[in-house]
Amino acid sequence: MTDRLGKFLAICARSEIGERLFKAEPAWVWSRDGASLAWANPAGAGLLGIASLDELMALNLSQKQNLRRDIANVARTLGQNATLARLRFYKGARTVPLACRCERLRIGDGRTLVLVTGLEPVGGKPQSTDSDLAAFM
Repeated sequence: MTDRLGKFLAICARSEIGERLFKAEPAWVWSRDGASLAWANPAGAGLLGIASLDELMALNLSQKQNLRRDIANVARTLGQNATLARLRFYKGARTVPLACRCERLRIGDGRTLVLVTGLEPVGGKPQSTDSDLAAFM
């Protein structure tokens, strides 16, 4: 098992993450600066145009990208309780605003990440399947 896959699966094993794995609503676990992803469900990866775990782990948003700034701003203002935020995602040339629930997520190595869950499905797919997840991995 690769180190990347091990970290991804360790995050999946958490109850608050695992329950989002097959949901139609997109979900992500972002670094606090919004530059990188530690985890995404297939719906979340699809919204970002990510087709595989390798692409997800290689993602590095530039400081000029609005989504990175949005995530970093949310991370700076997050308290102990979850908060709602409207984040701007980009699908091709168009902006897709999405209302999201954002919360802190402390993981085993001591880092604090940002768990972001869309409040509504995007793209019309009712939910992810085992085959969606297998193709992603």
